[in-house]
Amino acid sequence: MTSVDDRIREELRALVDSAPATDQEARLGAILRRGRRAHRAGIVVTIAAVVVAVSVAGVALTLLPDSHEAGPIVPIPSPILRASSANIDGTAQVSSTVVRTGQVFTITTTIDKYNGLSGFARVDPGDGTPIPAGNGAPSCSRVAPRAAPQARNAQPSGGLDKLTYAYRVPGTYQITVSFLAFWPCGTYEETAGPLTFTIRVLPGARPSAGPFEPVLIQGGINEDRTGVLHLDASFHDRGGWISQIIVSWGDGTNRIFEFPFARCTDPVTRWPSSEQTLADKHTYDRAGAHKVTFKVIRSGCDEKDRTAKSFSHEFTTPLKGHESLIPTGRLLPRSG
Repeated sequence: MTSVDDRIREELRALVDSAPATDQEARLGAILRRGRRAHRAGIVVTIAAVVVAVSVAGVALTLLPDSHEAGPIVPIPSPILRASSANIDGTAQVSSTVVRTGQVFTITTTIDKYNGLSGFARVDPGDGTPIPAGNGAPSCSRVAPRAAPQARNAQPSGGLDKLTYAYRVPGTYQITVSFLAFWPCGTYEETAGPLTFTIRVLPGARPSAGPFEPVLIQGGINEDRTGVLHLDASFHDRGGWISQIIVSWGDGTNRIFEFPFARCTDPVTRWPSSEQTLADKHTYDRAGAHKVTFKVIRSGCDEKDRTAKSFSHEFTTPLKGHESLIPTGRLLPRSG
């Protein structure tokens, strides 16, 4: 038997998919009133029936659930927006424009074409959290700008990136997305956008650390003339304090690098972020295939909500040159 929840869900979807813009507001109000009557009658409508975002005469209309609604918000996707310039085109979409604190949603960006050395998206979630821009730009000294390249050589890139995000504090936030085309050594940069999305964040879970994972942002291994391996690695966490990194060389040698919680600053309005760098050296008894593993442990500044992620890199000695680290791994539960 179809529940009240299912009927309301179907009506909302039909409204968004097929109703003319001029009729949407009145029909939405009728659906809303039925949902509220069902609640008063004691019928549990698990979908937030009063949460829906539709386009009314080109304006996003968002109705929020009653304050007693405590469950996760049913995703309300944003429209797909496009930004274009002479040398880069891209689109962006937010998986839900209404969420609760601690509820993960996705910001999807796609680069349709770019003309240059690299093309990438820059996302600003609007709460002050630092997020690296896309693939990043080459590291080199800036020189005087030159004339913009012609777009006739632009090629489809098919570059799609999905950034998961969550907010810590209720409120209304503006997410901005820009697309950048970049030429060697800063000789020219071009931006398309920004695109803007309004996100309403309702009260919900408030963990000490954000529901994100640490990432390996750079690192490498070099071998000197005596056969000693020199390792460096940097990890970034946009929602937690990296307190410990355990390096395992695969031959029983483990080293622990600790980063005191006394250095962790909790900004309160967003989750703490951190970037930790380590340097180590090691000598194997014999040449051949080896694997180095990093276990990165992170949490909030109060040491709560701890998780860990492992990265590993396989290589063969003697090295033929600089060995860049390749991040691979998965989120691991806290052990011990």
